[in-house]
Amino acid sequence: MLRTCLIAAHDPWFIQLLRVYSEESGFRVVQAYEGQDVLPVIHQESPQVILLQADLPGRVKSAEVLKSIRNDPRAMLIPLLVFSWEGHGALPDGQAGVTAHLTEPVTYDAFVDALNQAGICL
Repeated sequence: MLRTCLIAAHDPWFIQLLRVYSEESGFRVVQAYEGQDVLPVIHQESPQVILLQADLPGRVKSAEVLKSIRNDPRAMLIPLLVFSWEGHGALPDGQAGVTAHLTEPVTYDAFVDALNQAGICL
């Protein structure tokens, strides 16, 4: 059975890039385009890793999504990789529940390093 990766992002180009990286790393990909969709997708799909764009649009912004994930018993232990353009919308590491932060544009090597940092063996 394939492991699942949730990509929570709105930029179509970046979604495609992360999809390629994720599938190349052996993940099945599911998506959420807006903040309010993230927890329902987590509950339905039980991903092994979450990729969250720091400036996710919608009624529920990324910081609120992060807080909701870390307060949800079904989601709180899932590794969370946050990505943003340097200096734009970065969420704090560690104390906020972020497993790793990736700066766009993300290379495949940086993606794999972040998965390793999250304890996900490829």
